Amino acid sequence: MGGTIAYFLAKKIAEKNPELTPKTLIFSAAAVPDHMKNKRLSDKENEIIFKEIKRIGTMPEELTDNQELVDYFASMLRADYKILEEISEIEVQKIDIPTFFIMCHKDSLTSCQTILKWKDYLDSKISFYMMPADAGHMYLKKYKEVVADKIVSFLDLNSEEENDQ
Repeated sequence: MGGTIAYFLAKKIAEKNPELTPKTLIFSAAAVPDHMKNKRLSDKENEIIFKEIKRIGTMPEELTDNQELVDYFASMLRADYKILEEISEIEVQKIDIPTFFIMCHKDSLTSCQTILKWKDYLDSKISFYMMPADAGHMYLKKYKEVVADKIVSFLDLNSEEENDQ
């Protein structure tokens, strides 16, 4: 959801205040904004929502196996899914901002094919970094130093390219 929010925020800034357009976007395990198109989870039972949460690995099993916590978090997740479902219906408009993707082959939410669909949203240079195969979707905790190093490298490279122009 973070990548979708970042995309729409950058798009809105570019439209309203072009001089404030972000110089770069960095997406980590970010599904395209329309990844929920034709999928409806917001109106499903808690069990179905949490089955999907378990499948993509975005929440520890200690939480997804605890009925009290499932009931507590279900309304929040349902609201998130509702937003993503509605956003998936918005007409695509490309933005021209260099973008860096950090991803993992074994991410059940953001496969390589899903990440490549971002070309429909971006009209700019796109760079990628592939995390180790065991990283999955929630790799930040285990690989925070790797992610930080890759982000710094990308920003340095972008800064050098900007200075060369």
